[in-house]
Amino acid sequence: MKELKLTAILKTFSKEEIRDFEKFLQSPFLNTAGVYVLNFFQRLKKYYPDFESENFTKQSVFKSMYPKEKYNDTRLRKLISETMKLALEFISIKNFLNDDHSKGMYMLEELSERNIDSIFEIKSKEMMKRLEAEKVKDYQYYQKKYDIIQSAKSFYFNRERKKSIALFDEEINSLSKYFALLFIHKFIERFKEKHSFTDANFALPFFNEISNYAAETYSGKENLFDLYYTELLLHLTGEEKYYFSLKHIKEKVFNKIEISSLSNIYSTLANYAAEQQENGKVNYLNEIFILYKEILKRKLYGNIFSEFLFVNIVTTALRLGEIKFAEKFINDYKNKMNREVREDTYNYCLANILFSKKKFSSSLEAISKINFSFPLHKYLVKNLTLKIYFELNEADSIFSLIDSYKHILKRDKSVPQNVRMLITNFANFIREMIRIKNGEKKLEDIEVRIKKSVTAEKLWLLSKVSEFK
Repeated sequence: MKELKLTAILKTFSKEEIRDFEKFLQSPFLNTAGVYVLNFFQRLKKYYPDFESENFTKQSVFKSMYPKEKYNDTRLRKLISETMKLALEFISIKNFLNDDHSKGMYMLEELSERNIDSIFEIKSKEMMKRLEAEKVKDYQYYQKKYDIIQSAKSFYFNRERKKSIALFDEEINSLSKYFALLFIHKFIERFKEKHSFTDANFALPFFNEISNYAAETYSGKENLFDLYYTELLLHLTGEEKYYFSLKHIKEKVFNKIEISSLSNIYSTLANYAAEQQENGKVNYLNEIFILYKEILKRKLYGNIFSEFLFVNIVTTALRLGEIKFAEKFINDYKNKMNREVREDTYNYCLANILFSKKKFSSSLEAISKINFSFPLHKYLVKNLTLKIYFELNEADSIFSLIDSYKHILKRDKSVPQNVRMLITNFANFIREMIRIKNGEKKLEDIEVRIKKSVTAEKLWLLSKVSEFK
């Protein structure tokens, strides 16, 4: 019984939502299935929130409802199906009731259809006034503005044509800004994915048109178009001036951007800074750390903390020697991650902290508990394992792991070329360095080659080379 899709939904309900759902089922207008579904739910809620009691079976629930009847699986499945349908309707309606704009638009549609003109005009003006009072004026602001103007334009079209025509330009202007800002968001999303996770060639419809429109709209007044166009240029060119410009504009307009959009800006800045740091620009390491601390301060990690961000924060802190910060962070924020990756991510970060403390055996023990499913995570674990073997001078283990590593990389076509290069170069350097460490090879120019190369763990590699001198 606990494996039901219905209980999977009910597990996500808060205590308040459980109470509200019961009230929902008590309404004959909302619950047309009847009192039987309400009675069924009232028995289910006794097992909330886990729904994992040994007594929680189909037979026991059926018997509590129909003590004198023989168990009927068909009837129970129908109750489950009806309750699930109503649970889905409940969360949909709850979401709708929290969306003032959507409610308002349906209200305007009904007022127009019912020819209640005076109230339509009052309510449409009220909606526009509320919209203009909002601090956040991201692409969704232009979408809402378009909706209201388009509704008013249609309303007046067969009533007062002049008023309708006067709204045409304002309508298309709002639509254009919404369309352009949304597309720039989508372009950036695809550039990020392609750069970091996959080699897929994504479709970019209207790219030239949108880029030209954004360039023409660029004002130098540090507004939203300036922000997103600058972010787009940073992805396209990789030029440092756009990094600092984006960082500056972000502070000027951050209270006008939705949290998710602001989080994406930080992600772009952090990724660029990390790339520069890996290319030898060591000043960017502190840049990254500052960005991450701002993300935590402004709570831009969302309802579920990304495991990628979690790992990056720990990695950056450790590179700066901020071990206490890293330890406090993993314990304070662990439970904000998705359950499916929580323990693996925590243990990976713990392994890195133990490595920084030179507790190599303990680090390996933490690694043994990790079972990442995402391929790029697995490569991070292998990189850390190679570093531990190097510190322990386990040459045979290094050679063996590198050999299997390269076979896996060869088969795994999902790894982007730039990530493949980082991994391959790191493996080659660490194999060469263990031979130097054991006197099987001369030092020669490896330091120069590491500095010039695109490789993972560049700072660590250079620190180990310096110990050879």
